[in-house]
Amino acid sequence: MSEVRLGDWKPKERRYIVEWAEARYPQARKLFNVPIGPIPESIVEELGFERARRYYRRWRPYADCIIFLPEKSIVAEAEILNPKNAIGDLLYYRTLIPKTPDYPELLQKPVEYVLVIPYMLKWIKDFAEEQGIIVDLFEPEWIKDYLEQWHKYYTPEGFVQRELRKRRVERL
Repeated sequence: MSEVRLGDWKPKERRYIVEWAEARYPQARKLFNVPIGPIPESIVEELGFERARRYYRRWRPYADCIIFLPEKSIVAEAEILNPKNAIGDLLYYRTLIPKTPDYPELLQKPVEYVLVIPYMLKWIKDFAEEQGIIVDLFEPEWIKDYLEQWHKYYTPEGFVQRELRKRRVERL
């Protein structure tokens, strides 16, 4: 049996972005699941910056990863199955990064936006690059098995496997 299965709940994209960041920038400071964007001034005035930041965290968008390097910062978004969604996220983040008070170092150096994907689609690469987004192909060993299982999900074989699993669960 493979290490990664579709039926298992595991944060696959979180694992994917962490492995990418460690492989590409092992010594750099990295943050994951980073809230970005402004915090309303009224909340900051009422609670102070630190409390407002904690209070307002759940309403802010989250970048998968921010990497701080001496010459630049990198905002990365990983997408295993639907990379066009991540391009939209990165374009949105580009408007929010200058309004993010939590990390002033993001305003002091150039920021690169990176889409991390496990397979290359030419139209995704072309569109991302038109928008100034770097596409980084990253293929850890486990991702191949996961994608193979995902592609089988809607096949007749996948349907039979789901039905068998459902029957086993119903008998329990």
